[in-house]
Amino acid sequence: MQALWLVAWSVLYLAEPVELAELCQQIAPLVMSRYGRRWTLMLLGIISVIGPIIQLCSSISGSYPALVVGKLILSVGMGIAAASIPAYLAECCPSSVRGLAVNSYSVMLNSGYLVSVGVVYAVVNLPSMANWMIPIALQLPIPITVVCVSLFLPESPRWLVQKGRLEEASQVTSALEGVPLAVAQERVTALHSAFVAEQTLYNGNPWIEIWRGANRRRTLIAIGIQCIQQAQGISFVASYLVLTFNQLGFTSKSDNISIFVSGILLITVDSNLILVGIFLEYLICSCAGFILPDYVGRRPLLLWSASIMTVCMMTFGGIAGAFPQPTGSLASFLIAAYVIWMGVFAATWSGLVRLFPIHSTAIMLTISHG
Repeated sequence: MQALWLVAWSVLYLAEPVELAELCQQIAPLVMSRYGRRWTLMLLGIISVIGPIIQLCSSISGSYPALVVGKLILSVGMGIAAASIPAYLAECCPSSVRGLAVNSYSVMLNSGYLVSVGVVYAVVNLPSMANWMIPIALQLPIPITVVCVSLFLPESPRWLVQKGRLEEASQVTSALEGVPLAVAQERVTALHSAFVAEQTLYNGNPWIEIWRGANRRRTLIAIGIQCIQQAQGISFVASYLVLTFNQLGFTSKSDNISIFVSGILLITVDSNLILVGIFLEYLICSCAGFILPDYVGRRPLLLWSASIMTVCMMTFGGIAGAFPQPTGSLASFLIAAYVIWMGVFAATWSGLVRLFPIHSTAIMLTISHG
């Protein structure tokens, strides 16, 4: 009976956070619309502080159900973040740097991935419970910072316009874009006129807006791109990389071979160290998202990158399928396919899927991610 109870909680721990995060992505636009972007970010920070605290307490007391509850609360924060942060960035930035700002969200996510795998690699062999409490505790500084900084962030000018607070919207626009107040007032007036026209056209329901006219095609493209992004294997790469390498024989006990990964020459092939190297590459390559979309174009970039990633995944699958534990040049080719796949994905599909028309960013993020 105890085994069944443990299995049930384990399934909840592994499966439900994803579903809960997706549910919160659907709810986040409603919270943002009612309370504003700034207070939604503060709520995100508070929730993301509560989750790790519960997890730390569960580790001290040895309560596995409490650990699951902490994880579920963190998933709520993940869902709110995915819908609110890119939307806030897009609405507060001038159009000339909007793509750069939205891509910065992906770069920060990738920075977190690198820090997390680096911390786990550093503490995984510690003999005490510090080897899991340190990674959990390190989840706290960023959300605490978010809570403190949110007190000083400006509200989204678009939300202020939607609430009829035009004078405040003009002041915020002037401060954000560095233009005279008179110029900001003209922009806010134009934004308010567009908002009134949208409300009249769609009867005040933005969920209808994204399914009518040209927006229907945009919405379907947003959903389709997210589906294709996941179908290319990012969940497999991100979630099962260490397990896959271990099963293929790349462990700290394997023979010494030289493999070039992410600019780091690895002499002893350790699956955890390979993971650190690959996520370092992932972070560096994601910075290319600041430049490539504007110079190459969105559509060509997605098509060419998908072709390269297909070849890489076929190479990896072919070698791993034919040789259960590859060595020598085969091992190098296998890891090289992984490295190239991750680099191309980080520079293209990781951030491009979040670029939407400004007037429907929050809702399209919700639809496409959910």
